[in-house]
Amino acid sequence: MWAGCGTNADKGGKASLKLQLRWELLTGAFEHLSLTDGKTHDCKAQKEFNTLASGSLRLADLGYFSLDELKQLTDDNVFWLTRLKLNCQLFDTDDTWLCLPKWFKAHNSCQLDCPILLGKHAKLPARLLAKRVSPTIANKRRRQIKKQAKSKGKTPSSSRLALADWDIYLTNIDAKLLTAKEAFVIARVRWQIELMFKLFKSHGQIDVSRSEKPWRILCEVYAKLISMIIQHWILLVGGWRYPEYSLRKAAKVVAKHALSIAAAFVSPSSQRLIIALEDIKRALANGCRISGRKSKPSTYQLLVRTAQPLNKSLKLTPMVLFEAFTNKVKEALGDLNGEYRMSDGRTISEYLALSEAQRAALWEDAFRLAIEELEKEPERDAGANYVLDGQRHHTRPV
Repeated sequence: MWAGCGTNADKGGKASLKLQLRWELLTGAFEHLSLTDGKTHDCKAQKEFNTLASGSLRLADLGYFSLDELKQLTDDNVFWLTRLKLNCQLFDTDDTWLCLPKWFKAHNSCQLDCPILLGKHAKLPARLLAKRVSPTIANKRRRQIKKQAKSKGKTPSSSRLALADWDIYLTNIDAKLLTAKEAFVIARVRWQIELMFKLFKSHGQIDVSRSEKPWRILCEVYAKLISMIIQHWILLVGGWRYPEYSLRKAAKVVAKHALSIAAAFVSPSSQRLIIALEDIKRALANGCRISGRKSKPSTYQLLVRTAQPLNKSLKLTPMVLFEAFTNKVKEALGDLNGEYRMSDGRTISEYLALSEAQRAALWEDAFRLAIEELEKEPERDAGANYVLDGQRHHTRPV
């Protein structure tokens, strides 16, 4: 059913599948999740993704590197930041081909930020951002390159080994909007989706099955994915607003409440589910934080440091607005004999029967009211510090 690379299912080859995921990091929402054959190229799979909104920033793995896709994103006014695919040809603004190892050596600098053109034919305008890594990291990369080449019976080129000394990124973001230092910090955020996949495997066990029956394995994959999605929804409610939020620690908390959640789902009363979710939310708020590190700061620490000049007092972060918005929607709903109604008396079925424009107007009103109420509250930051009359008071988040 799921064809793997270099195999033929009819001849008994191994099957494999890929999970295609687009993750909106500001809100934490999964915007796209689908399964494809293991041999399906990521560039082909991403054609099924919805178009990103104007002004978005796209971070993606090298498997999704495509000059046609990058050009389309630029035309759609979408920003992108990606690592360099080494077989992509680069040219300077005078249309002269660049040999990166020689070019880096000629500049004799530890960090570069230069305008370039991407592709032999596309000539897509972009910025090249390069930063020299430590000798320890460079030597580790070279060992990995040689090991991978040896496993395929090949010898790595001298230029490939020389480029192991550098972190190289490409972007279409103007230097006035994003400095090179900020870009290298934001580029680390892409690794969060790899940690999410790791959570799916280590905690959700989506890649493990004790059965040898294909249809049973398929059912297990879908069931485990559904449980991971439900878990993620709960994690968003519990503490996504905190930059130091640890998904791994939070997942363990949710697992401890799994039975109460399952019992609440089958209960005829929706109130039981609400109580179970509130219990989990309180448990998540009392911990599940990433410990700060001095010698090797984590990604969230670097992001906070980078944003500090723009974050002197309260910032209405997307998660603060999202939480206030959902709370306002909850207030607009009432539980009448198990049937939800809007504050104006409409049932959910009646609400869904409205036109898209009418529904959008209702949600916009709720969102506007939520922002108005937030603006009236005391200023606060992600550390649950309230600013009152110039004095800062720390409170325990609930």
